[in-house]
Amino acid sequence: ADAIGYRNSTLRVHDLKTGTKESDMRQLEVYAGLFCMEYKFTPFEIDMSLKIYQNDSITEHVPGGDEITHIMETIKSHSKWLDELTEEVVV
Repeated sequence: ADAIGYRNSTLRVHDLKTGTKESDMRQLEVYAGLFCMEYKFTPFEIDMSLKIYQNDSITEHVPGGDEITHIMETIKSHSKWLDELTEEVVV
């Protein structure tokens, strides 16, 4: 992300894409999930505005709390799996 800001109960995640390949909002949703995890917010208690700036246009997405919760759960389960895998390799 090029800019992440939180003010007045609103999380804003902005990203500039300079390529021509169509971008995916999923990356910004992951950043929003990581933000909530790091700062102990539930995605239902804050507002979010995710924006991609590309090819002279702006695409905005306002994710629902359920979307970000799903991403957070996926991150947690994959992190747990990676921790377990690392423990097996070290032992």
